[in-house]
Amino acid sequence: MVARSLPATVPWRRLWLAALVALAFAVNLAFLVGYAIWVVQRGGHPFDYPIFAEASTRLFDGTLYQWDTHGYIYPYSPVFAWLFVPFAAMGIWVWWALHFLAVALIPSWPWRLAILVSAGFWMDTYEGNVTAFFMLAGYWMVRGNRWAGWAFLVGTLLVPKPQFVIIAAWLVWRNREYVKPLVWIVPVYALLVLATGYGFDWLAALPGASHDIDSPFQFLPSRIIGVWWLAIGLPLAAWLAAKDHPGWASIAGSLYAGAPQLLLLTTESPLVARSVDISDQGEPPDSALDRPA
Repeated sequence: MVARSLPATVPWRRLWLAALVALAFAVNLAFLVGYAIWVVQRGGHPFDYPIFAEASTRLFDGTLYQWDTHGYIYPYSPVFAWLFVPFAAMGIWVWWALHFLAVALIPSWPWRLAILVSAGFWMDTYEGNVTAFFMLAGYWMVRGNRWAGWAFLVGTLLVPKPQFVIIAAWLVWRNREYVKPLVWIVPVYALLVLATGYGFDWLAALPGASHDIDSPFQFLPSRIIGVWWLAIGLPLAAWLAAKDHPGWASIAGSLYAGAPQLLLLTTESPLVARSVDISDQGEPPDSALDRPA
């Protein structure tokens, strides 16, 4: 009987990777279970879609930015409220279907599966929010797709959440071809906002966008130290962006972040550990998750 020899070295890298994957799976599962319980406890009603739908009706009575006690908090652009009118008419099932379509438009089964099992996707989809659409635009944006880049930038004008603003700023910094069109797009958009009659009301409402800081699923230290987190988070975000980590920068530089914000990590691939000029004609190299479907 021949004795088997033990490996000369322990594959620590694989062991660490396996441990990290197991930890990520456990945390993700905990988020999913906790979220499901939380939804049941509050009556099973989505939060964001009803607010967007209500905002599209308040456009006509002058109360778009008059928040009240029944949970209506709308800090986004009045133009977005106008654009949401047809989606409010079609119902939440259509809005949910568009979230799954966003996943289908990512041509990589590893990415699709990672998204579909993530707590962030199910939270964003059920609540009827918009992060999944930024996830899709971000995926294609870092692969040199100009339409996706403009979709991300225009979306940020409509829904200027800190995490979207940080990635949009990184995109413009990395690709100066966006600068000249933005010089006239932003003023035209500002005039459009003013034309809705809600321009100054929107500016006054923007500070209230940080209401999610106390969310039970908010995982940044700002949950404990409040706005003081930005003294650490903003410099960290600037450093991460300079290293071409826009997804992580968007989380670090925000006042609050939950599992849906992790969907923005699609902007990390294939830029992780590389210095890729996304203004080049050719597409950047693929990452491990970017195998074609």
